Amino acid sequence: MIRSMTGYSRVSVSHEWGIVTMEISSVNHRFQDFSIRLPRELSQFESQVHSVLRRRLSRGKVRASIDVQWAPSLSGCHLDAGALEGIYSELQSFRKARCIPGDPVPEMLLQLPGILIGPASSEERTQEICDCLVNLSQQALDKLEEMKAEEGMHIQSDIISHLTAFQGLLDAISSIWDIESKSAFSDMQERIRKTIGDMKGVLDEGRLVQEVVIMADKWDVSEEIARSRSHIEKFHTILRQEESQGKKLDFLVQEMNREINTMGSKLASSELRWKVVEGKTLVERIREQVQNVE
Repeated sequence: MIRSMTGYSRVSVSHEWGIVTMEISSVNHRFQDFSIRLPRELSQFESQVHSVLRRRLSRGKVRASIDVQWAPSLSGCHLDAGALEGIYSELQSFRKARCIPGDPVPEMLLQLPGILIGPASSEERTQEICDCLVNLSQQALDKLEEMKAEEGMHIQSDIISHLTAFQGLLDAISSIWDIESKSAFSDMQERIRKTIGDMKGVLDEGRLVQEVVIMADKWDVSEEIARSRSHIEKFHTILRQEESQGKKLDFLVQEMNREINTMGSKLASSELRWKVVEGKTLVERIREQVQNVE
């Protein structure tokens, strides 16, 4: 079963210290591309959240955001007076040693790390918040994957429909080619005989057969048809696997496109060339769907 790279989820959890909400959105992308937005007081936990996302998602452009509504007793930040006094004293000594006039402005020091203590800074609460964010990420990913699996079912249904149509098109091309190739071989031999006759040359039947075989190989599409059918079988095999393998499908559809393009360059019949155009259209539709597969 395949999964889509497109999805969205939103989950919330309540604790005595506040309410945490996480949103995850995902769209198609060739590689892993994660962007995580956390409140400043929770920025120290970004690596843990990123690790959970990286383990669960193989590829896609993922945007995750976490917001927290702190309990009234914990809202706001608290000043670490000891840290501020230590830095202020150090700056005063530095100014005197360098003969820099004036005194440091304490308000300017509030931006330094460790001066203002947020609600997540206490040691007894740090591990609890970290566990909460990891569990919340897992829950959000569970809901995201449910949506991606549901969307993947629709994508798989469309792909199978296009593969069936492409298989029917190959059968039609093969049937028409089997009929036209026989007359094409005869016409080719006749043209060669006529050309040699007009030039008053001597015709070597062995050489004629050899040249006809060489020329026929340049516009014979039986091998391309056989390989295209093999690609369709492989496509179905991958779709039946439990793991979603979008990259494999992407490479496989490139091979299918190469085969149908080769047919188009070989065939001269207007009916067959139109069939090839229809085949290219189907392969392009498959490619568009595969680009959304994780």
